[in-house]
Amino acid sequence: MDVQIVGSRGILFTFYDLEMPTNVYVINTIGTYFIVDTYLGEDPMIAIEDYLIEHFGNKKKIVINTHSDWDHIWGNSYFEDNLIISHEKCKEDILKNGEHFLKEHSRLKRGFRKLVVPNMTFKEKITFSEGIEIFHSPGHSVDSISIFDRVDNVLYAGDNIEYPIPFIQFEDIKGYIDTLRKYLELDADIFIGGHTEVENADIVKSNKNYLEKLLCGNSIDIEDDSIKVVHESNSKFLDSINSNDER
Repeated sequence: MDVQIVGSRGILFTFYDLEMPTNVYVINTIGTYFIVDTYLGEDPMIAIEDYLIEHFGNKKKIVINTHSDWDHIWGNSYFEDNLIISHEKCKEDILKNGEHFLKEHSRLKRGFRKLVVPNMTFKEKITFSEGIEIFHSPGHSVDSISIFDRVDNVLYAGDNIEYPIPFIQFEDIKGYIDTLRKYLELDADIFIGGHTEVENADIVKSNKNYLEKLLCGNSIDIEDDSIKVVHESNSKFLDSINSNDER
C-alpha cells in the first residue's frame, strides 16, 4: 500500500493486487473521514483505518462508492455500521450482479466477508458542509459519481478518467463526453481516477479527445500493444452499439 498526501486534507491509498494500481481516497475533515471506495475487502480497509487513527485519530467515517464495479466495493462490509453513499443505480447493480462478479473474481478477495450495499442513495447531487460535493456523472458506467473537494479543489472521478485512454462499458458515449466537459468547467486543480496517479486537467482533455475521435470514426494511431487492446475493445463495443441502433 502506497500513501500520498494530496492538498491539505486528501490522502491517496494505492494498492497493487490487480493488473493496474487501484485507489482508495480519503478526505480528512475536522470530524469525519470521507472514504471513497473500498477496494477488494476488509484487510485493506483495516490497514487504511490503522493509518488514519495513528496519524489523525479516530473519527466518524462516511463511505462513498463511486460505482458498482467489484474492485471498488468489496470492503464495504468493514463499514457496515457507517453511512455508505452511492448513486441509486449503484445499489441496484450490486444487488443484481454482485454475487456473479464475486464468484467470477473470488481469488482476488482480500479479507472479504460479505457483500454490503450502500445504505444511502441519491439521484443527482449531495453536498456536505465540509465543502464536499458528490454528483452523478455517468461515463464509465451509468451509476458513476464524482466527488469534488472544494477546499482543496480536488476532483475524484472514479473510473471516469483513465490513463492513457478510457475503457468503455456504457452505451452513452455522448453522455460520457458531456461528463468530461463538466469536469473541465469545474476548474479543479487536481484530478484523480480510480486507477490513475494524481493528475491535472490534461488527462480529462486527453480522455475527452479520444472519445470524440472514436465516436466520429476518426483514425486513432496507438503503438503500445497493451493500450491497443483497450482501443480495440472500445471499437468493438462502439460497433455493437451502432449495430443495435440499425436494427
